[in-house]
Order: sequence, then C-alpha cells, then structure tokens
Amino acid sequence: MGGTRLDARRGGRHARDLVTVPPDAPPPRRRARWILLVPVAILVLAGARWLMQDGAEAPRRTGGAAPVEVAPVRIGAIAAVRELTGTLEPSAQAIVAAELAGTVLEVHAVLADQVAPEEILAVIDDREARQIAAAARASLAVARARVRAAESVLATAQRARGRSEALGERGIASDTSRETAQAAVTEAEAALAVAQAEVARAQADASAARLQVERARVRGRWSDDAGPRRVAERAVDEGARVAVGDALFTLVDVDPLLLVVRVTPEDYAGIAPGQSVTLRAAGGAEAEGTVARIAPGFDAESRQARVEIEVANPDGALRPGTFVRSQAVLRTLEDATLIPEEALTRRDGQDVVFVVDGETARMVPVTIRLRAGGEVAVEAAPGLEGQVVTLGQQRLDEGAAVRIAGTREPGDTADADEEPAE
Repeated sequence: MGGTRLDARRGGRHARDLVTVPPDAPPPRRRARWILLVPVAILVLAGARWLMQDGAEAPRRTGGAAPVEVAPVRIGAIAAVRELTGTLEPSAQAIVAAELAGTVLEVHAVLADQVAPEEILAVIDDREARQIAAAARASLAVARARVRAAESVLATAQRARGRSEALGERGIASDTSRETAQAAVTEAEAALAVAQAEVARAQADASAARLQVERARVRGRWSDDAGPRRVAERAVDEGARVAVGDALFTLVDVDPLLLVVRVTPEDYAGIAPGQSVTLRAAGGAEAEGTVARIAPGFDAESRQARVEIEVANPDGALRPGTFVRSQAVLRTLEDATLIPEEALTRRDGQDVVFVVDGETARMVPVTIRLRAGGEVAVEAAPGLEGQVVTLGQQRLDEGAAVRIAGTREPGDTADADEEPAE
C-alpha cells in the first residue's frame, strides 16, 4: 500500500515536470541570462545618448570655438515687390445689335477692322421703314392743314364776337347774340387745340419713322474721345435675315488694355491708384501699366480685392486674353538696417540675431520691419552692427565662443541644412 502511494507521488511529480517544462524551452539558467541582459541594454543606450549630448555641448563647456559663417550688417534701401498674375482684357467691349428687322444688304466691316464712332458697319433693307416714314409725313401735313383751318375759323368767330359786343354797347345787339358769338369763339379755340395736338402726334410719328430708317444703318455709337475700336467678332453676312436685338458685331478697345488682378488683404494697403506696375507677357514682352481702379472691398468667397491696371498699347503688340505676370512695388524703405534672412533665429519666442564680437557671439533681439529678396529690414538696435552669424547660430547661446569659417556677401544665399566650413 505504502509502495503504491510512493509510486503515485513519483508518477505525479514526473507528470508535473512534463507539463510545466516544455521540451523546447531553454534551461532555467539561460532564461535568467536573457532577463539580465534587457536592463543592461537600456543602460547602454541611455549612456550613449548622454555621451552624444555631452559631446554636442562640449565646445561650450570646455571653451571650444564653434565654426560659423557671417555676413555684414548694412544700411540701404529695400523694397517689397509682389508678383500679381492676371489676363489682359479690352478696356471697353460693346456688342452692336440690330435695331431694325430685315435683310442685311451690305456689310462694311470685317474681323480686325478699326472703326470710328458712328461709322456705318452694315446696312439693312429699309424699304418698309421708308414707306412708314412717308405715311407719317403725310399725316403730319394733314394735321398742319387742320391747324390752319381751325385758326381761320377761330379768327372769324373772334371778329363776329367783336362786332356783337360793339353793337351791344350801342344797344342794338341783344345779350343772346353776344353769348352766341362768344360760344362760337370758344368752340373754335377748342377745335384749334385739337388740331395742334394732332400735329404734335403726327410729328412724333414722323420722327419715329425717320429713326427706323436711320436704324437701317448699323453703327457703333460711343464717345469720340474714346477713339477708334476694333472688330473682335462679326456675326452677320450679306443676305442674312436679322431680328431686332440680334448681335451683329463685337467691338473692343485695345488701347489701353486692362489687366485685372486679385490682391490679398496683406497686399491691399500697398496698392494705390496711379501706382506703376511692370508687366511681362509670354515670350518676354514687357510693358508698363498704371493702377487705375481698386475695389473698395473684398470678395466674400475668395477674400481678395479686384484691382484694374491700365496698360498702354498704341502699337497693338499686346493682345486681349494674354496671361501676364506683373510686379508691383508695395513698400519701400530708405536707409534701413538690413541683415540676411538666414541670420534670423528664435529664442524664447523672440526674433534674434547673433553678432560676432571678437571671438564671441552676442545675442541681439530684433524687430522685423520688412522682408524682401532674401534680406530683412529690422529696427535699429544697440549693438546691431558689424557682422551677424548666418550659419551655425542654432547652436549658439549668449557669449558663445565662435570661429569665423566663412563670410557671405550681400545677396548670397545659404542652404538651411549646410554646416559651416571647418
């Protein structure tokens, strides 16, 4: 009995060993070794990082000079120039439409022709209009004849009334005869007024008829001061039947042309009427323009304002519809303190530059006035003179030792990722 229990216990112990220790598991001693290696690796990585940071800070703590590139602080002029793009448009565009229905008998203008104000562009058949005008003139003549007849009747009635009044004063004519004479005068005056009104109406009809005849001559009508225009489109040929309102010609004014650009609120204040603008079209053609009109507000969707620039085009070298780039000088500063844009860096939320003073660098806070062309105009500050660091200033602090490894001339640019030459 006791031997059976002993075997069972032994058998149970062997079973537990088989369950808790898989055949492919590493021995307990090897597993403990891996557990110890993890914290050791963490300590090694932390130490390496500390050494790298300490190496980066070593020049400052040990007095080693950091190599830097510098550029001079200079006094000069700077201008903020903005490039504005747009499409050239005619300064004026008009569609000449038919004012009389009929058949086109003649066409006197074709595409690209230059036409003057009131010049005849086409002729529409006006025979019907002329007949109406003739009838209107006849009606006017009849109305005028009726006026003359009414005037004659009125004169006769007035003379009769005069005789009746004279006889009445002598006691020969009765009151009834005098009243009858007065009534005749009143009736004649009314008839004359009606005849005169008919004359006025006949004159209006005749004038309208003459206008219809005149409308058979299709003309472009605009101010003589605006000068000639060109035919941009002709939509009619001889023999075509047109109705009132049909577009026949499109006339444009190409001198001057109009450049329409859009400006942001930031640039809006720098644009003013009369300001000069330099334009450059495709192919290198250049021209000068003048700001003519500025919208008083901004578009609700684009948040931009419309600006119209007039461009003189006396020789017609520029064409409407051409895409052009323009440059406008928004702001100019004279005798400004200028530094390269690369010299700027940030410390505690403030724009600063590092000025080289002998073998050390001084940190000078600056206030930016204007950026343009890789340079920055800043407010003059005490100590802002001589040379400023343009490369390597990200690793500098106040009083850091520096060694000039190169000097940049005004106008040179540097790669932001470039390191100062050793």
